[in-house]
Amino acid sequence: MLRHAESRGAIQGLRICRGAPSISHLLFVDDTLVFCKAKRRELQAIGDILDDYRKASGQLINLQKSSMFFSKNTGADLKRALSSNLVIPVRTDLGKYLGLPTEVGKSKTEMFNYIKERVLQKLAGWKEKILNQAGKEVLLKSVALALPTYAMMCFKLPKGLCHQIESAMASFWWGQKNNERKIHCMKWSRFGEQSVLGLAEYLGRKEGLRG
Repeated sequence: MLRHAESRGAIQGLRICRGAPSISHLLFVDDTLVFCKAKRRELQAIGDILDDYRKASGQLINLQKSSMFFSKNTGADLKRALSSNLVIPVRTDLGKYLGLPTEVGKSKTEMFNYIKERVLQKLAGWKEKILNQAGKEVLLKSVALALPTYAMMCFKLPKGLCHQIESAMASFWWGQKNNERKIHCMKWSRFGEQSVLGLAEYLGRKEGLRG
């Protein structure tokens, strides 16, 4: 029904660039994204499609658990009018999906800063324990280095952020207590894929397509 509505001009999908095919919807396991112009006519067409689906399938659609997201150049009055049309709340961002951000802004460092914070939290908890070098290595390889791996399978993390994570890991490796003098006896980059940048380079060679 969405494809038919797009083919007859009732709704206009999203285009990522000129000449690219339009995208009217994306279907995930338990989520659906529908794209259209911020116009009452198109929103009404989507509302009719949802109503037809409800009648045909017998499934109720909870619009209060749904949300609308507009581009920055959409006026506040138009947002309120379209939101009240289908009684769907407006959100300022799309949040995360499967643990990854759905929007990529200008500052990737700020967007992926949560990864560094998670690594720092892990390291702070480990510093309270007495660990030998073998124990530290196991924790760094199996836990700390695994935290950014999932995001790096889809996105290229900024080098500055990778350096910050590596610096925290190196400080944990060479010194454990806060009052210890942490002398780095070797460059962290010599650890190869154990380093964040080394892992990023490895994933870049192995995975040909990344955003």
